[in-house]
Amino acid sequence: MVGAETGSPTVDPVAGVVVVGDSSGAISALHLADGSPDWSVATGGAVTATPTTVNGLVYVGSQTGEVYAFREATGALAWSYATGDAVSVAGAYWTSSGDGPPAYVVGNADGNLDFLAVATGQLDRQINQGDPPVTEVACADDWAVASVANGLVFSDKFGGEITWAY
Repeated sequence: MVGAETGSPTVDPVAGVVVVGDSSGAISALHLADGSPDWSVATGGAVTATPTTVNGLVYVGSQTGEVYAFREATGALAWSYATGDAVSVAGAYWTSSGDGPPAYVVGNADGNLDFLAVATGQLDRQINQGDPPVTEVACADDWAVASVANGLVFSDKFGGEITWAY
């Protein structure tokens, strides 16, 4: 990783790690106390998206269009999903106030919002919001907001459609 341009890091103080991707395609976990490497995994494409760490998994997308979930303790691959286009921004972990299962929501360069089952990486729902690219995703309760080329779009998890745009 030394010498490679890094993306934005994520700190998990409970696990005691910093997780970061880089331009060589590696996603790495470093010990928070001293910066020594814990594990590093090659993804095959630059990782510019900020990783998300939740419940022992590290979620991150790469420029190859793959979204990965790695075991935070070991770096072992839990699952991967092909979005169809480059993923250059962080996704968001989505929990529901209702009965719906949690999802990892990621946007990509083709303008889709993909809602992935956190346990398996299977596509639960896909919304093409019609204005690529998706540049940021934020989630809470039963909604998701995506920042896109010309504003914002809002969706509720259960309807699976764009509710409004700004």
